[in-house]
Amino acid sequence: MRVLVVDDEPLARRVLTRFLREDPDVTELVESKSGEDARAVLARGAADVVFMDVQMPGIDGFAALSARRSDAPLAVVFCTAYEEHALRAIDAGAAAYLLKPFDRAGFVQAFERAKTRARQEALYAKGAELSRILEPGAPPEPRPARRLTVPTPSGVERIAQDEIDWVEAADKHVRIHTVAGTIQVRRPLAEIEALLDPAQFLRVHRCNVVRVDRVHALRRTDGGATYLELASGARVVVSRSRLRDVRAALG
Repeated sequence: MRVLVVDDEPLARRVLTRFLREDPDVTELVESKSGEDARAVLARGAADVVFMDVQMPGIDGFAALSARRSDAPLAVVFCTAYEEHALRAIDAGAAAYLLKPFDRAGFVQAFERAKTRARQEALYAKGAELSRILEPGAPPEPRPARRLTVPTPSGVERIAQDEIDWVEAADKHVRIHTVAGTIQVRRPLAEIEALLDPAQFLRVHRCNVVRVDRVHALRRTDGGATYLELASGARVVVSRSRLRDVRAALG
């Protein structure tokens, strides 16, 4: 495993690199002091696993990852002192996250998850390359569906995006309507929308986001209001300002 450690705190880097040097799977170890420095390594695809600090001067860890090569397998472990960042880390596709200060048990658990993810990503990449060679015109196999990790009144829920029909803002909460039922979370709608796949979900109203392939029909009431009828039977209001986008998305 080629491992990149990104953290602006020397002590944090020192602890992580000490743990990593004791692991026989680590063949190459690189340190970066900032998100900007890490971007160059990630742009080259020169790491299999990255331990990425969340908060750093300049650009943060999430922004630094935007430089990663899309065709280069990479497993990400986010490192943070704040538990609220952990949810965003998982939603960003992280294999794991580490809370500061680090301890060996937490590191071992996170690194094992990252190794597994890195191997899965490498196998996926090899399979995709083989498919391109054998069937040049065939589309690549889809990756596993991403999940949302959200806090609820009863704890934390992980929701597969493929199970979501639509999302609505309600007072200070958001209701996520899934095939199995409705889950209420205390998060702004804009924050939840940012975690959803933009190729699959569309904002149709300031209070509503809909999964496009769940739409059965676009209809109008006798009073002139427009709404979407979903396959589940739910009716979701469409605002006039977003009607053109909705029609375009539905083809």
